[in-house]
Amino acid sequence: MKIYLIAFTVSISLCASFCCPEEDDFFPLKEIANNTIISINDNKKVFDLGEQIFINTTFSNEQTTLDGETILLSDYNNNNDNIRCTFALYKETNFGTLVKISVTDNNIEVINGNTYTDRHWINAENTFKDNKFSSVFGITLLESGTYYITGTNYDFDNDGIVWFYISDVNLASKIINSEDDGAYKFTVNP
Repeated sequence: MKIYLIAFTVSISLCASFCCPEEDDFFPLKEIANNTIISINDNKKVFDLGEQIFINTTFSNEQTTLDGETILLSDYNNNNDNIRCTFALYKETNFGTLVKISVTDNNIEVINGNTYTDRHWINAENTFKDNKFSSVFGITLLESGTYYITGTNYDFDNDGIVWFYISDVNLASKIINSEDDGAYKFTVNP
């Protein structure tokens, strides 16, 4: 019985080592920086109370990695038509600090794609059509003040980069016309 057990264990080990490639053999990690993906309606910086600020993400399926390789994002997207990215909204206090604003789904108007909130995050799912991924959504501005739209790491490392979630690909983008740190600053008048 021991011989059969040893033979079975050895055959499984050999099969696994010869037949099952390591994960990185399929798709090594790709890194992309593309700062032309995210825009705010007409680069508008001043809004009135009750207006909406619209965030538009549009990017081609074909992207160029940091090492110059041209790839198709759909090859890495695990048969999912949507690519998600996450935003955060901050408000500047009178003390000169920032507080994260929890936006609810009731304050979001979805024009294209799918957008939903999760506590402090605004998740935008970019749908695939005509060889592009895109989403457009608006946030109703309910309070006056100075605001920032950023990626989710802003309160940790002062980095407003928005990350797009794709298997084996790191796709990073700043918002067009944002501050040097990547946060898009705008004002809401009373």
